[in-house]
Amino acid sequence: MMQRPMRPFPTSTGMSEAGSRRRSTYRPALERVSMSDLPQIAPMSRRGLLGGACAFGLLAVMGLGRPALATVTDAQARDLVETVVGKLLDIANSTSDVSRQAAEFRGMLAQYMSMDAVARSTLGPRWRELSPEQQAAYTEAFQDYVARKYAPRFNEFSQTRMEIVRTQDYGERGVVVSSQANLANGQKAMVDWGISDRGGSLKISNIVVEGISLVTSEREIVGGMLDKRGNDVDKLIADMKSGA
Repeated sequence: MMQRPMRPFPTSTGMSEAGSRRRSTYRPALERVSMSDLPQIAPMSRRGLLGGACAFGLLAVMGLGRPALATVTDAQARDLVETVVGKLLDIANSTSDVSRQAAEFRGMLAQYMSMDAVARSTLGPRWRELSPEQQAAYTEAFQDYVARKYAPRFNEFSQTRMEIVRTQDYGERGVVVSSQANLANGQKAMVDWGISDRGGSLKISNIVVEGISLVTSEREIVGGMLDKRGNDVDKLIADMKSGA
């Protein structure tokens, strides 16, 4: 399957008309299938083909950052996904207060997801240009942004059932857990979870919904946010923290 080449990370305050046209062509598709849009996703007919693409994309992200320190077993990966799904449903069912849901979700991100690697990936090559202080500030701000962005959709997940379909073991690179979300509206969606051992603890390195990576989607969205701020990372950090 042909892959669209990733656009170069913007290095100037402006953006060419061609670049603008490229982004307007494919960004909506990426945003449409980010994690918050799971309830609207319809089943896809070429799920087997997408599954192969998912595994490839997950492995690429699972290789980010430090190498895995230990081999993850299928049972460990399954347990982690079941734990995370259970906690997500607990948040959705325990309160309708969005600010409280966002706070609880942020805690989950820090505990169960490899947010340092995810945040680094969303900035692409620009990450290496940041000082250690900026990198730490961006990682914190990105967690605020993700929690605030997805919390308003939690109530739509309150009746969702998640069934684990299979696991794929990739040795030290981790395990991909494939699951099926059975939504309250009767639709079904495939959700793949990349699980790896970083720093001695199991973490989710990526989530792929019907073939589209959460990390890839957010990378494109963050790129657009940077464009609007003249490629000023400090301004992006401030706006992510404040919700601007």
